[in-house]
Order: sequence, then structure tokens, then C-alpha cells
Amino acid sequence: MRLGFFSDAHGNIRSTIQCIKMMRELEIDDIYFLGDAIGYMPSGVEVLELLFQENIPCIMGNHEAMAIGLLPLAEDRDRVYKIKPLLANLPARLMTEIKNTWPITRVLSLHGKKVLLVHGRPSDPLEGYLYQGVQPLPEEVEGFDVIVVGHTHRPFVKHFGGTILINGGSCGLPRDLGNAPSFAVYDVDNSKAEIHRFEMDINGLMGIWPSGSVHESVISCLHREG
Repeated sequence: MRLGFFSDAHGNIRSTIQCIKMMRELEIDDIYFLGDAIGYMPSGVEVLELLFQENIPCIMGNHEAMAIGLLPLAEDRDRVYKIKPLLANLPARLMTEIKNTWPITRVLSLHGKKVLLVHGRPSDPLEGYLYQGVQPLPEEVEGFDVIVVGHTHRPFVKHFGGTILINGGSCGLPRDLGNAPSFAVYDVDNSKAEIHRFEMDINGLMGIWPSGSVHESVISCLHREG
């Protein structure tokens, strides 16, 4: 049995479509989204619609938490996040779906393996960061065979004791290689995880939105070369 994990689409509808298509082509058994469908780029509503149409189980990211009022949304940060403009066009049914069906954490029990899904890190599910070079706290991994996170936009697979830590990176806004979105695949039967990357057409992506609708810092990130 193979599981696919992706996160941090951030309104990048083109890349999200491509990511899901690749996972379907790999014949992955179950696919999970680890939050931050919205923010930064203008097509957040389209990303949410796609996730619901594809019946993909989702957990909440910090950007969804800001959108529903669970976390504060600072005015200066929203000049980059652009969540308030999204809210003006977000159908009420989608807001309700996020509130009612996107948990902050999700635990899977599969073939004797216990898998924890969080957007940030176990000790701070919405806003915590778990990078490849950061050691988790022992109590964060206790009792889990696999922990899958997002939020950093940087993919990795590492082992901490008997626990596999997986970060699928970002399917919409990578922070290491800007034109190389990523997702993760975990094989439950052999306890192996791997990162998959694909190429993104940045110029084509930017052409679908009006000039000025994406903050310059986000555009710079998309062009990052590592």
C-alpha cells in the first residue's frame, strides 16, 4: 500500500493539478493534503474546489487557520499572503467545509503502522517548523512510526530513532528550487519513503494572473535556484 502526501499549494492551481495527476499516474492508493491550499497566489478558490472534487482528505494549514479566524492575520503580512482578497470571493460552502472537515491533525492506522499528519510539527501543528537539520523532541515522535509534515516548503526524508519523518515540500511554492514542486510517497509495506519532483512553467503560471496580483517576494521565490 502506497500513500501520497502533498501540501502548500498556495493558490498555484496549475502546479496542484500537475501534482495530483502525477500521483494518480503512479497509482498511489490514498492521497492526503497537508494544508495551505490558499495564500500568496490568486487561485486559492480553484485549488480548494479541486481538492474537494478529487475527494482528497485534507488537514488545516496556518493559512486556512488565518482565513477562518483561528489564527490572527496581520495587515502587513497579508500584503504578501493576500488572504483577505481571497475571502471576498470564497464561497460560504468552502469556508464551511474547511471548518467542518479539515482537522488540525490526522492519525492513520494502516497495516500496523501509526502515521501522524500535521502541517507544522507535532508540538505546534499549525505554525511550528520541522526542517531536515532540526531534531524533533523525543515526545513529538513517541508512539508514531511515521510523521508527515509540510509548512517549510523544503522536502526531506529522515529517520529519528524508529520513526520516519517526511516533509513533502510544496506543490505550489518551493523554497529551495523554485521551479521544482514536490510531493512524497510512502510505501506502508516496506516502510520506505521518497520525494518526487517535477518541473513548473513559471512564465506560463504568471501569465494566468493580472500583473501585480502576486507579491514580488513570491515571484522571486519561484525563480530561486537553490
